[in-house]
Amino acid sequence: MKKLLFILAIGGTVLLTSCKDGSSFFGKGKEAEAKILALETEISALKKQLTACEEQQVNEIMSIRSDYEAKLAELQEQLEAGKVKEYSGYFVVVGSFKNQKYAEEYAIKIQQMGHEGNIVAGPNDFFLVTSGTYTTLKASLEPMRQARATLASEAWIYFK
Repeated sequence: MKKLLFILAIGGTVLLTSCKDGSSFFGKGKEAEAKILALETEISALKKQLTACEEQQVNEIMSIRSDYEAKLAELQEQLEAGKVKEYSGYFVVVGSFKNQKYAEEYAIKIQQMGHEGNIVAGPNDFFLVTSGTYTTLKASLEPMRQARATLASEAWIYFK
């Protein structure tokens, strides 16, 4: 009889602790439910924050893209007008101008001196006047030294 009562007591304890009502019977249900509710609230707040960050990121990307497309369109217009030619390689730059008219005048002067005198679109909307274009950095070093000695003491190499 004692064995039977002992088995029934253990079985009842197992049943009560595995049920929702049993866990509340032992005082752990309300505490666990409060923690779950707090975690669900935190998850909801984090999801809202993530959505806001994603929207901000998309807006920033669209703004950057818009600026890039505007600059690209402006450069394309200049290429089509023949004012700036598209080049690639290593350039010995002897003049850098924000004003395109000044760059064109200096390019003519450089051409009259027997050098290339091309205008290359540089960074930050600068117009770069070159004395030569080269395929490697090594090939452009000596012409840069010569340009510093004869054309512009601050000649430099630009590549793209």
